[in-house]
Amino acid sequence: MRLFAGEFVDVHSYVTNDYWNHDVEDNAYALMRSEHGVVAMLHSSATQWRHRFNLDITLTQGALDLSGDPLELQELRRGDAPRGVQG
Repeated sequence: MRLFAGEFVDVHSYVTNDYWNHDVEDNAYALMRSEHGVVAMLHSSATQWRHRFNLDITLTQGALDLSGDPLELQELRRGDAPRGVQG
C-alpha cells in the first residue's frame, strides 16, 4: 500500500475478538491517510468461513484488483466497462 500511497501519517485501527473469544484478534481494521490525502483501508479477518485475499487499488486513470484462488491481477482503465458488464 505504501508503494502507491507513500507513508501514512494518520492511522486509526480497531481490533475485535468477539467471535472466537480467544486472546487473539478475530478482525483487525485500519483506516489510513497519507500526507498527500491518499486514503487506504485494510481489513484482516479470521471469521470468514474461507480464507480470502483481495487487494483493490483505485487510481486516477483506472484500478487494479488482485484476488482469487489462485491470485489473478485484473486491470480496469477509466472508460472501460466494469467487470461483468458487457457493452
